[in-house]
Amino acid sequence: MLSPRISTDHLSLRIINSSDTDQIYHIFSDADVCRYWSAEVMTDKKEAEQFIETVHRGMEDGSLLEWGITLRGKSELIGTGAYSAWNKKHRTAEIGFALRRDVWGKGYMKEFLGPFLNWGFEELDLHRIQADVDPRNLASLSLLEYYGFRKEGMLRECYRLNNEIQDAVILGLLRPDFKY
Repeated sequence: MLSPRISTDHLSLRIINSSDTDQIYHIFSDADVCRYWSAEVMTDKKEAEQFIETVHRGMEDGSLLEWGITLRGKSELIGTGAYSAWNKKHRTAEIGFALRRDVWGKGYMKEFLGPFLNWGFEELDLHRIQADVDPRNLASLSLLEYYGFRKEGMLRECYRLNNEIQDAVILGLLRPDFKY
């Protein structure tokens, strides 16, 4: 199982385990965290258990590489970071990330994303990393653009979540354009 050894001044990355069910549920049962996510808010801890099972299956077959983000020296999850749709032949993947609401605004995702993108380019040998972001999620758009992602298009009305239809901005980052 792939496991990046990423530690920053304040953060570490680790494998998500079944013992993290309550923490995953805490993160993804928050409507504000899931506001721009492409999945519904969790309403039952069984959904967190299923999420962890999906992560483990994806890690085994390479279809989803997702890890937990913790404060350095702590074990409690404050978020997740993932590569999905990894295509080894074309050297592409899609990135996704989420943080618990109580740690927003502390610069943690900016601190995490640089090393995580670098790991994708170096260890997964990616040439292109893509992101799919709700255009109203200005914080994520700004963060991705900070690292060199470029807006490439808009998927109009491509998601139906929480009884609303949502658009998605597609952003791409090529290895030579990565700013780290």
